[in-house]
Amino acid sequence: MGVQMICTKCERVFVSKTVDIGSGSIPKLQNCPVCDGDTMQLTKGDEVFETWNYPLEMVNGHMIVDVDERKYLIDTGSGECINETLDPFLNFGGKKWHAVQKFNGRLLRDIRKFIGSDIDGIVGTNALSCLSWMARIDEGIFTAHSKIPDEWQDTLAWLRCEASAIPILRVKHNGEEYKAVIDTGAKVCYAKREIWDRVMGSIINTDDFYPTPKGVEVFDVPLKTMEIGFKDAVARGESEGFIKVPLQRTHLPVGILPEHMEALLHSFGADFILGPELLQDIRIGFSMQRKLAYFIPKEGA
Repeated sequence: MGVQMICTKCERVFVSKTVDIGSGSIPKLQNCPVCDGDTMQLTKGDEVFETWNYPLEMVNGHMIVDVDERKYLIDTGSGECINETLDPFLNFGGKKWHAVQKFNGRLLRDIRKFIGSDIDGIVGTNALSCLSWMARIDEGIFTAHSKIPDEWQDTLAWLRCEASAIPILRVKHNGEEYKAVIDTGAKVCYAKREIWDRVMGSIINTDDFYPTPKGVEVFDVPLKTMEIGFKDAVARGESEGFIKVPLQRTHLPVGILPEHMEALLHSFGADFILGPELLQDIRIGFSMQRKLAYFIPKEGA
């Protein structure tokens, strides 16, 4: 897990790995990758609680937010922010985040038609992992907080995420427990082939795409309806201590990847990839600073 740093010269924000020096650790990043200034400083943390609400639209299964009249795809599957312009930063959540121009070797213009929106950029995990955020898809609002809201910590049940950048949660299906990566850039939910094959029921078909350095691959996806639940969450009890809280289950259309692309699941160390389809039915607040996912009742959010 890295530390958040800011260049006091150009005000870009980065996440730096740390180096162990025996008596402690220091940030590996000493010079700004953008302006090459030796003015990198650890951020002082979120001394002031701030919230940003962005209009959110679902387009062809993708979460698109409007930020100062620019359209951004929210994508926890992208390690970095992507910007269409030559400016190596992207404004989001009150800060300037380091951004690159290509996603898996492709420019944004190469993938816009597959997304279904003329996006100007992608908000990746180098930004999202430093914020607390929640998608209210049914209300058309994406909310980012500079730190965890007190009401989340005081009143909501939570699960521990098993990674420090992209959310990975423990889910349940058919009595078994599995790892699921929450990839908000995924149009379709996916399961490992051996899990999917055991599910009975009718099949419907859709399509999906994946950008590669050689081009954008479009492929057919067979879908079955699968029941997905979660392991019991934890919440504060009325007195001191914690209690276990059962969480709601949902039914999602889930597909399988083509055999030559199944390594994507293995790269996450996961059994499922769950996209925005999950967040349309279950409202979850993510705080990767603390590696926690907070489950929020729709009627009380």
